[in-house]
Amino acid sequence: MNKLFYFFPIVYPLPFLLATTQIDSLTLPAELARWLILIVAVVFALHFKFRRGASKGIRLMSVDWYFATLLLVFFASCFWSIDSVYSFQRASSVALLYASSFWTFWYYADRHGEAALIRLLLTTISLLLLANLSISWFIADPFIAGRFRGFFENPNNIGIIASIAGPLALIQWLNSRRFIDAAFGCFIAANLALSGNRSAALAILIVISLISIRYFLKTPSRGFFAVAGLALAVSLFAQTSFFEETILREATLDSASDRSEFWALAQLYTERRPELGHGFGTDIIIHDYYGISLTDRGLRGAGVMSSYYGLAVQIGKPITILFLASVIYFVASNLVFKIRFFNIYALSSIILGGLIVAIFEPVLFSAGNAFLYLYMIVFMLTARRLHYGKIGIRSVHTSKAARMREPTDPRPLCRLPLSEASS
Repeated sequence: MNKLFYFFPIVYPLPFLLATTQIDSLTLPAELARWLILIVAVVFALHFKFRRGASKGIRLMSVDWYFATLLLVFFASCFWSIDSVYSFQRASSVALLYASSFWTFWYYADRHGEAALIRLLLTTISLLLLANLSISWFIADPFIAGRFRGFFENPNNIGIIASIAGPLALIQWLNSRRFIDAAFGCFIAANLALSGNRSAALAILIVISLISIRYFLKTPSRGFFAVAGLALAVSLFAQTSFFEETILREATLDSASDRSEFWALAQLYTERRPELGHGFGTDIIIHDYYGISLTDRGLRGAGVMSSYYGLAVQIGKPITILFLASVIYFVASNLVFKIRFFNIYALSSIILGGLIVAIFEPVLFSAGNAFLYLYMIVFMLTARRLHYGKIGIRSVHTSKAARMREPTDPRPLCRLPLSEASS
């Protein structure tokens, strides 16, 4: 069981990634496998008796109460949902994803270290994206509307994967300076560039800018070259025809590639049920409920093409505003007050990047997509470092038996490299 658990992060991303391909022989079993992999993750948590840190058994933290409150709202919405069974299924999948991220993989990071967890996750993602660059030309239709998608169904699928995986690879490389981490970053960046996904590119640019600014504040000379190099690279790339034709796509900027029409529909739906919404997960089926055909309108996309409009459609405006305010406060406070602690700062910048992607993609509340499973792990790693730093724990070590070790160094865990001390 322990060996299976160690390699579990390699298998974990596969169903979420393969379910987004255009190859039916892969997508159909992968859609079912997403449920299976989440259940297996929870079984691991049960096997290890829901251990985290020094606790034996379930011990809820503030972040757990936050997600428990959200899940309570999601399940409660089944009572007024336009499709109660569908809402219950969607809420159940998010509950499994929460348990997997904040219990199974929290314990994994305790037992094997954050670096091992991230590197194994990125191994699967990066190798699949490398295959996307190479063999997709022979087994799929790699282009749609002039944009590269490889064997994925949509170029935007590449973008939502890269928006989280790319910055994680960058952080890994900054902490380790290992060639493999740089190679992973290159595979991800090449896929993103070819896909032409603007929201993901913007998110990654913001993450890199924040990290460069931190370098500037800590070491002005080093930061100057980082900021200047980034500005020069962006300005040169912005002048290429590839940037104008594949990424900028000026003709689609005004409507955000027809997203403005989806958002107008979302406002219409929300006005019908502004307080409680239509039930969790129903942004995907809301058009059929109101008898609106996207095909007749010439629109392609899922839901209302925004996580925030989608949440308002699902559970109403008040809770949506509270959710956004809480997450923005969490991220902003980390970026301002935890800037001395590189990994918390960097992970929080990834969360910010994900919030930007969520403006344009319905990714935050669908447990089965290729974005949220990895985003939740980033959120967990941030909360974990904050928690251990707050209680003064330097590292978690479980070579033979799980145990907490009191710090021998006055620096908190948050200040250590992403790969934790294990001795």
